[in-house]
Amino acid sequence: MKNVVVFINGIPGVGKTKDIDKRLRSKPDKRKIYFPLSHKQVEEREDFLRGVKLTHWFGMKLICPLQHEETIKTLLGIEMPIRWICRICQHLKLIPVNKCVHKIQFKKPANVVVAPSAYLFTQHPEKYNPDLVVVDDVTMNKQDLHTRSEMERWLRELCTLGFCDYDNLKELFKEQGERLKQYILSTIEPKLKNGIKRLLDEGSDLSKTSAKLLLKIDPVELLDWHRLVKVYGWQEEYSIPVLMKVFELSLVESRKIIVVGAQINKRVVEMLVKDFQREYGEPIKVVYEKMELEQPKAKSVVYRVRSPKYEDAWYPTTTSINKSKTTRLSIAQRIESILLSFYKLEEFNNLHIGIVKPKNADLDDFLTTPVKHARISSLDYGSLRGSNELEHCEILIIIGTFVKNVEATQKDFIKFFHRKPSTIKCEKLPGGGYVYVDQELESYRAGGENYEWYQAIHRARPALEQRKIFVFGLIPEEIYREFEVRNVTFEKNGGVMCMVEWKSFEDFMRKQIGDKGISQRDLVNVIYGEYGGNKEVIRRKVKKFVTKRDGEFVIVWKEVAGKGGLYVQRR
Repeated sequence: MKNVVVFINGIPGVGKTKDIDKRLRSKPDKRKIYFPLSHKQVEEREDFLRGVKLTHWFGMKLICPLQHEETIKTLLGIEMPIRWICRICQHLKLIPVNKCVHKIQFKKPANVVVAPSAYLFTQHPEKYNPDLVVVDDVTMNKQDLHTRSEMERWLRELCTLGFCDYDNLKELFKEQGERLKQYILSTIEPKLKNGIKRLLDEGSDLSKTSAKLLLKIDPVELLDWHRLVKVYGWQEEYSIPVLMKVFELSLVESRKIIVVGAQINKRVVEMLVKDFQREYGEPIKVVYEKMELEQPKAKSVVYRVRSPKYEDAWYPTTTSINKSKTTRLSIAQRIESILLSFYKLEEFNNLHIGIVKPKNADLDDFLTTPVKHARISSLDYGSLRGSNELEHCEILIIIGTFVKNVEATQKDFIKFFHRKPSTIKCEKLPGGGYVYVDQELESYRAGGENYEWYQAIHRARPALEQRKIFVFGLIPEEIYREFEVRNVTFEKNGGVMCMVEWKSFEDFMRKQIGDKGISQRDLVNVIYGEYGGNKEVIRRKVKKFVTKRDGEFVIVWKEVAGKGGLYVQRR
């Protein structure tokens, strides 16, 4: 099994979690480690692993009792990375080493370990030496390293403060070999520890600026950064994709590696495999497996909320929603109208509503007074994957389109793959959004943005239970293939805002026009009878329908039985 990584994908609810549970329970004599994305998901996984003896690796932020101690927090008035608390604790002997809860958890762990994927960037997984590694939903995740300017400043400061010899260090950086590693670990790191010791003992030996520098530097990170410089060239900044660390774990004979996800972006995976082979000289074999539902999917419907005036308008991005109070109020009013279309006001008290919203938007901004009486569960974009919090909602509202800034996407691509795309040209889509001309860059963009929308829509498990899902934003192509997608707008009749569903509008129009054509007045009346709404809005919609299909339909003045009027007919 050496150098083999198995990717298992399938829609949320297909049974991937049960499959993981089965694998972790099997062969109790084998060492297994499971990496979900976060500690919150680790706790959820512990629920379904009841009865299994396991070890949960906590991060220092969750488990170290000293992080809130005044002695630590006020040390020279410096905000320090939590990894340095260990060194300070050891020096001041605040907690005996054999009673440190953070270190104890790594000694004699059970044959099943559950830990957040951040632990892939530590030495603990390799020391544990697992037979099976299962990683959940990490295809697009990465760990950022520091910018070149930060690294240069650190190196200069290290030499200025006497922690190393600049000329010697410079030559070793050029060499990028084992001697550099030994120099950092045997010379620079001990001196950094002594520097911290002097800070604690004397207080005034070094300036606060120097102290901040010392508390930021991690010699191991220096090594990682310069290893990437050697392989990929001198660039501004780097990220290490989580999958690169997963690939590293696969280089052990007979160790099985499984990566699980709702969607696996194969192009991104293949690009990372090539980068890994260039960096490590080791080929990786990728195997794809797909899990399918045993029973037919539920007849859930996804509704895309559109503008009544502009057929191709789409609700704004999460960023613009955060900026506009008017937009948030408009969405809140429409959410109330949606609910009133299906439920009576007195039924709101027993209604369970799920909402996915922009991270920095206040949930209350999307809730009118009647809606606040319902039971509301909410998740933010960026915190969706692996969460079952919205699984039993009766109706799900998705607010906003998760779109990254164009420049930020290009910059992230360079950090992720350590190279520039062939072109940064992009094209706007008629239904909203854009695509890049460069296929690699487009795969990276879609893997982040489309996957987030896809995850949001699947939070209420619409493939398993019949659900109504309303999207104030774009809908990825995969959803059109998986569910029925309808368009809805909102119009005022008698001062009351009502939801209008334009189901199969194009097919309906073609059928009414037929081969002979139909008067515009009659067509408006037929549409009004089928869909309701406002006749002036319908008239504009007819005009736009014909204009967009100028090569197929036309509106002409025609006299029939001595009476003239506008007719819609085929060309």
